[in-house]
Amino acid sequence: MDIFIADLAQIMVMERTTLVRALKPLQAAGFIVSRAEGKRSASRLLLSPEGKAKFEATLPAWNAAQAELEAEMGEDLAASMRAALLAVVPDV
Repeated sequence: MDIFIADLAQIMVMERTTLVRALKPLQAAGFIVSRAEGKRSASRLLLSPEGKAKFEATLPAWNAAQAELEAEMGEDLAASMRAALLAVVPDV
């Protein structure tokens, strides 16, 4: 799966140029690659095989952190916080 940089910037609520700079370490590490189709077309991003492996390796830690957050805050408050954060993000 790939995504246009502009679409990811909108989802992340970031300026496109800021996102491009923030992604440089992930590109340098070989976790993501970008490709442009044609001279003037927009760039697309995709996870490399190394990036997919890193994502899968870190998913248990992410899930554990989310479970810890819910245990500390309570499930209802955590859900309310997520809903409040999503409410301020423009529709994507």
